[in-house]
Amino acid sequence: MLEVTHLERQFIFKKNGTNVTLTDPDPSLSAEEALLHYSTQYPELTTATIDEPVIEGKNANYKVKTTVGTKA
Repeated sequence: MLEVTHLERQFIFKKNGTNVTLTDPDPSLSAEEALLHYSTQYPELTTATIDEPVIEGKNANYKVKTTVGTKA
């Protein structure tokens, strides 16, 4: 029998050397829209890039790369 499992999205980024994990605000939003939702709390997310999700257990973890405060 086939079992359908819903994966919970999590968005993970580093802030001041510490991993910050954000839960999915709304599954109907795209990953980019979800980050935009959190950008009022974390302004560095407005210019962030998102990697493809990594499935870990019942979570789809998206690694978010921020560029604020880094040297090019």
